Amino acid sequence: NRLSGSGTLGAVSEMKADIARPSVDRQASWILGSEIEVKILEANPILEAFGNARTVRNDNSSRFGKYIELFFSQRGSLIGAAIETYLLEKVRLIHCEEGERNYHIFYEIMDGASEHELKEYLLDGYDKEDFKIINQSDKMYRRDGVDDQEEFDSLIESFSLLQFDPDQIRDIMRISVACMHALNVTFTAPSADESELVGTNPHLQKFLTLMGVERDELRDTVCFFEMLVGGRDKQRRNQSKANAEKGMEALIKSIYSAMFTHLVNTINERIALRPNVSSKHAASIGILDIFGFESFQTNSLEQLMINYCNEALQQVFNGIVFKSIKEEYDSEGIDSSFISFPDNQDALDVIDKKGSSIFSVLDDMSFAPGANDEKFASNLYQRMDPQSTRFVANSLHQGKRKFVINHYAGPVQ
Repeated sequence: NRLSGSGTLGAVSEMKADIARPSVDRQASWILGSEIEVKILEANPILEAFGNARTVRNDNSSRFGKYIELFFSQRGSLIGAAIETYLLEKVRLIHCEEGERNYHIFYEIMDGASEHELKEYLLDGYDKEDFKIINQSDKMYRRDGVDDQEEFDSLIESFSLLQFDPDQIRDIMRISVACMHALNVTFTAPSADESELVGTNPHLQKFLTLMGVERDELRDTVCFFEMLVGGRDKQRRNQSKANAEKGMEALIKSIYSAMFTHLVNTINERIALRPNVSSKHAASIGILDIFGFESFQTNSLEQLMINYCNEALQQVFNGIVFKSIKEEYDSEGIDSSFISFPDNQDALDVIDKKGSSIFSVLDDMSFAPGANDEKFASNLYQRMDPQSTRFVANSLHQGKRKFVINHYAGPVQ
């Protein structure tokens, strides 16, 4: 089942646990020598804290895709692993749908950190409701009964077992909290084409302190931009208040994404094949855990990318299962006319075909001066095939700058 929330994360977790077969007691497993098994399984609480969230369907939904490869010795012992991640849902940091939560880490810090830690991370005196990154939805809890305080304790234990040093853990927490304060940073508009940071906003100084940057550095980054004039000279221009806010949102996404990548890279260092055995592994098992097909009330670029991945996976599945069987039947002179299956290549073409697809228009608009959502939509309506059954944009859609893609699993607007 490729629908989001259908339980792929749980299935993958069970597979990993069954393969690794660790001792029930973490510390005992460590002492008895099953170090690599423990480390692989202890990566889960970290990845889930920073990459999972409550959605409408699932209280612990992975908001990123991952490919895990497990390496085995000639005797069948697990000797290492590697994790590759894809498509972290960064838009969730800025906008959270009603009935959902943001990433677990924000709630776990607020509920699990000690008084000393809350003060160190500049969270003392604040509640979850004070942060926009959390309070966009009134859902502060998990329906599955999992306690955020207990999850925070488990997260810290996992960091320790994976040999993150205290300074690393502290920096990771500071960056996470910095993102919380950052979304509360506000701007004023001295004029229609200018913006300025609101210096009296207490979240501003806390963000600057946690990130170790100066106010002028942040101001230069989000309130101004540079453009090339005549192909050579750079000119500094003011950003409007709306553009400065968008710039701040983009900065938050970049900071969190970079931290998540750092976490994955560090985990990979801890679970990698040791140099003395790297050339001796006999076999490997690869597990792909990626988002299911998604269709929400509001669908963004993330949903397009997720559903594009699922279209591509469906194409691979069709090729491996149906096409190969049909070819085998034909080669052996067996009637294969009863084998039929849907071909979704036309859906993939709508998204990624060179010169006449959504991605092509998006690429072109990315380099066009003054590009915006309205111009992107207008170009899309002009360049897409009006006869396509996969891409639909009637007059009602166009009036609202929307379009529909008829995926193999159903239409998404």
